[in-house]
Amino acid sequence: MLDANHLIYFEYTFDHAYANVKANTHVAAAAWDPKNHLAFRVNGTAHLHEDDDFAKKALEGSNLDHADVVVIDIEQIFALA
Repeated sequence: MLDANHLIYFEYTFDHAYANVKANTHVAAAAWDPKNHLAFRVNGTAHLHEDDDFAKKALEGSNLDHADVVVIDIEQIFALA
């Protein structure tokens, strides 16, 4: 979580998910908490940060040699479990 309205993740594989975000910014992400038996799906709009100041700051201390930063504006949340 970046804040109450945004998810953030580091895209370092530059594979299918990366290609999908580049092609279409309308995304869905799923997450789960196995300890509490909770799962959610979030729909929203993705913003890709590639080598900009936001990405550099977000990646500080991450130990990743190269990654882009994806921020998702949360538009819908669905409980899955």
